[in-house]
Parts: sequence; C-alpha cells; structure tokens
Amino acid sequence: MLLLLMRLEGPLQSWGERSSWDTRDTALMPTKSGVIGLAAGCMGLARGDEGIDKLSQALHMAVRADKPGIVMTDYQTVQGMPYLNSANGKPRTANTIVSPRDYLQDASFLVALYGDSETIENVAKGIREPKWAPYLGRKNCVPATPIIPVLTEKYGTVESAFSEIKLFHGKESGTAVEAEIEETNGESVRYDNLKFALDRQFCTRNVKRMILIVEGDNDVFNLS
Repeated sequence: MLLLLMRLEGPLQSWGERSSWDTRDTALMPTKSGVIGLAAGCMGLARGDEGIDKLSQALHMAVRADKPGIVMTDYQTVQGMPYLNSANGKPRTANTIVSPRDYLQDASFLVALYGDSETIENVAKGIREPKWAPYLGRKNCVPATPIIPVLTEKYGTVESAFSEIKLFHGKESGTAVEAEIEETNGESVRYDNLKFALDRQFCTRNVKRMILIVEGDNDVFNLS
C-alpha cells in the first residue's frame, strides 16, 4: 500500500469545517478539503481549477493527532455589508464588524494520503517543490517545520502505519492518541469532502476513529 506521510505542525492551524459568514470555526483535526487545498497550491493549481476536484476524488486521507493543540478564538475586525443602516437609520459608508476566528494552538498531526498511486506521487513532487507556499488551513498559519512528504510501501494498512510510527512528540506510557481514517463503512461522518472547487461545494465522507495507547518508550520521531 503506497502512503504519502507528512507532518503538519505550527504555532497556529485552522481547519474550517462549518464556517459561515463572519464566524470562522476550526475542526480539531485537519480537514480533507484543507489538505487537498494545501497539496493543490504546492502543485500550482489555482483556486477553482478542475484538477483540484480530481485530486479530492483520487485520494483518501487519515490523520493522527500527535499533539491535539488548544482551541483559541481571535476577534478580528473586517468590513461587512455596506448597505446596512446605522443606529440613526442612515446607510453606512463602511460597516466594520467583529469576526470571531478559531485556531488550534501548538498542534501537530501525522497525515496520510492514499489512493491512486500516480496522483500520490505527483502530490509528493509538488510538496517537495512547491509553486506556492503551503499553509495550515489559512494563509496566516505557516508551518513550524518544512513539510517533507515521505512515500512508503512499508505498511500494509493505514492502521499499522499509525500504530508503528512513533509520535512526533513523546508521551507517557498509557496516553491515548486519537486518529481517524477515511473508510466507506466508517461510523463517523465529516463534512469536509470537496465536491466542486469552482463554487466551493462540499459533501460528506465516512471516517473510522481509532484510539491508540502509547506503550513504553516513544521518543520524538522525525519522518525526514
């Protein structure tokens, strides 16, 4: 089984899954649409390119939360709808609103992409030699370390890869580590599957959730 493994780590990450209007959420794990967007940007695919849809259809994704991070909310001001009236009933020339935006602080994830082998190899090449700089969900979320894709056929399943690869950040024996793997018969549903990039339509995908228990010595592991 060909896997593309990469480490996504940074001081801030934000993986919007149900954002609307001025309120921007973050999922607790990277979204498939966000990771596909990262790969597409590295490959030089512009927003709305049909090639992004093909990437999403050809690949599946799994994530292991080596360091889940802590959710924080940043309150930013943005220009809202200019046609809204002010308190005295007159049209506003500029309508500044507060936009709450959620981020994951100090999180680290092991991401696996799998599916069509040729597509996986093309994605790995794009990430190694990116046309546009990668970011972790939003453009202001830069990676703390270079994203170095690793192609491997060492593991027969994603489950065995997640069980055997040491954590990026060591944890005490007995600590539970959460993971999720995209599977047709998965018991959980995520609404982060890109359907049409041009008009940003999304659909659901099924994932299987795993809890891995740390046993014995588990030092920091470096995929590079």
